[in-house]
Amino acid sequence: MSTKFKNSPIFLCGFMSAGKSTSGKILAGMLGYAFADTDGEISRQHGISVPDFISQNGFKKFRREERRILRHLSSRKKIVISCGGGLYPTSATADFFSKGISIFLDLPEEILAERISKNLSAYPKFAKISSKNELEKGIRALLLRRIKFYEKCDLRYSPRNSSPEQAAAEIAEMIMFL
Repeated sequence: MSTKFKNSPIFLCGFMSAGKSTSGKILAGMLGYAFADTDGEISRQHGISVPDFISQNGFKKFRREERRILRHLSSRKKIVISCGGGLYPTSATADFFSKGISIFLDLPEEILAERISKNLSAYPKFAKISSKNELEKGIRALLLRRIKFYEKCDLRYSPRNSSPEQAAAEIAEMIMFL
């Protein structure tokens, strides 16, 4: 890893169910870094699940909590941070992301839909969707709004059918060449 990024936080960004948390934990272990998940931090700090937090407090407060947690985590060294699907480089978060390396985990809509459909209740935006076609349409619409922000990440990784271990190893390799 270049000296510019040595010990800096690593931010994994991408759509919900892209594998940020699963691969992130493995990547952190490979690098000897700590691991944090912004959604997990919200759940831990408030004692409720993210869907329950959103239900009780609304998306606006949820987004504020995400940014607060990101601000705190981005100040740490040697940490892999799995960012919630709606947390990515924007003018409101640019200072946080500039402290490290951001990586966009880019998966095809079909794989995202397959993963999300297995646990719809965990995704409030899609909890009421009843068909695969409707789910894919919803993912596509949300992804179209977010892609311009995901693409601001320093790196883009498209794991396709990689195992979480393989994805983590490939991301580690990408980082080494920065």
